[in-house]
Amino acid sequence: TLHRVRVGPYASREAAATAQAKLKAAGFNGMVAHAG
Repeated sequence: TLHRVRVGPYASREAAATAQAKLKAAGFNGMVAHAG
């Protein structure tokens, strides 16, 4: 089963990348996307 979850917003791309790294360390796959 595939689930999509959005997290954020973040003040900068760097902050989003930091959050992505924490999620990856917890075993989750993800990507940083620009909402606009």
